[in-house]
Amino acid sequence: MPMEQTRLQYFGILAEITHWVSVVKITPETAEDPTISTDERQRGQKMAEALPMRALTRLWQMLLKALEEVATAPNTMMAAEMAVIRLTHVADLPSPRRVSPKTAKQKTRL
Repeated sequence: MPMEQTRLQYFGILAEITHWVSVVKITPETAEDPTISTDERQRGQKMAEALPMRALTRLWQMLLKALEEVATAPNTMMAAEMAVIRLTHVADLPSPRRVSPKTAKQKTRL
């Protein structure tokens, strides 16, 4: 399998996990799916309990963008690296809710 496909698959797997954890967060009984191993089920339930929905939805959006970029970039390695950099540094960004009032205050000063 070409390395480009492998990079794309990694982001696809992360998106699938993010989706599943989000669904488990909303409807915990979905974790009882018999096709999911006990270990995966327990880890998914712990993640669903620990991660806020806003973090999961932000991760989902970033993974969708990463999938698109890696699939269409002339250099898939660079696109994948930049996506990983964004994903690892998103925690440093304030939530939109925290930025919004600050932005409104700054506009009134101008």
